[in-house]
This record gives sequence, C-alpha cells and structure tokens, in this order.
Amino acid sequence: MNKILIVIFLLSSFLFPLSSFSQAAPEFLVTWKASSYAPSDYLGRILPSRGAPVEVNFELVDKNKIADLSKNEIRWYLDNKLQKTGKGIKKFNFAVANFADQTHQIRMTVIKYKTLGDLEKSITIPIVSPQVVIDAPYANNRIRSGLNSFRALPYFFNIADLSQLIVEWSANGQKTSGAVANPEILDLNITGGKRSAEINLSVNAKNRANEIEQANESIKLVIGN
Repeated sequence: MNKILIVIFLLSSFLFPLSSFSQAAPEFLVTWKASSYAPSDYLGRILPSRGAPVEVNFELVDKNKIADLSKNEIRWYLDNKLQKTGKGIKKFNFAVANFADQTHQIRMTVIKYKTLGDLEKSITIPIVSPQVVIDAPYANNRIRSGLNSFRALPYFFNIADLSQLIVEWSANGQKTSGAVANPEILDLNITGGKRSAEINLSVNAKNRANEIEQANESIKLVIGN
C-alpha cells in the first residue's frame, strides 16, 4: 500500500509540478522616454544627454491584470536617494544630471502590496553625448562637379527643434554656409575640381542655449566623374 502511495505521489509531481500550483509573482512593466531631439524617421531608442528631461512610468501586472495601486504608497528613488513618495504615483520625472557614459538608476517600490510585502524594481538609464551625422547620399562618398547636397542629422541634443541649433559647415577647413532657412542643409558647389581630388567636409552643431552641448562630424569626399 505504501509503495502504491509513493508511486502516485511521484506521478503527480511529474504531471503537475509544484510550480504550477504556485501563484505567479506580480511583474513590473516599466517604460521611460527622454525628451532629447532625434530626426523624425529615427526608429531607435531616443537616449538622454545631460540636462534632458526623462519620464518613467510603470504598471504592476498581477494575475494578468493591471493592479490597482491607488491605495498603495509608492516610493521613487534616483541613484538610491528618495525623490518622491505618495499613494498611486506611477510616474516620475527628472532631469539628467550626470554626464555622458554615466547612468542614472531609478528604483520604484510599492509598499505593502497585499500579503506580499514591499515590491520593487530598478532600471538603469544610460546617458550619451549629443551626436551629429552627415547624410551624404553618394556611393562611396564620390561626388561630381556641380551642386552636391548634404544634410546634418543631429541626435540627442537637449532641444525641441532644429531652430535651437547653430549649424556650421566647412570644406577643407574653409567655412561654408548651409541654406539660410535650413542651415542643416548644405549645397556644396564643386567647380573645376580635379578627378580623385579629396575634400574634407565637416559640420559642427551646438545648442544655442548651451554651447557646451555640441557635436562634430567629418567625412572625406572624392571628386569623381
């Protein structure tokens, strides 16, 4: 009889593992967004540079449903320092204070959730430098005599739109201007250039409100047929 009970128990453990009877722990769904600038067709994550506003939101999923946290105290920490506390606060805003290649750590704690005690979740937000990229739509950067158009594409500046940037171009060290209305666009006129001659095209973009916030990019162009 004892052997039969042991066999039944082992079969039950195999067919119905103990984990299947345990309640799944609540999960945090955390999202964050930075208000740094990026071109409208950029599909990647917009990362914050120093000074950029960041918004963090979360929901707690319990038994496949969004939990009602309106009566729970929620605490928000920035780099392990308490910043905000209150009932049902599921959103936290802050301005990036650290520098490029550093991070900010955000921790959210739900106090005394049901019988599970305190629940918490931490995320790390990377900080980057602003960048600018020269869009040169020419194969192998080979250009011809005449007008050749280029566009400066800024990323992760702490601005709302391009009007808040100063954009300066230079070719072989000589300053050249972009369009008056759109200084990020450069029409470079090549006249009498020798075949295979090289041109070093550079652009500098800086924040009008904070000129320390700037980025540079250079590319080498070759005059072809």
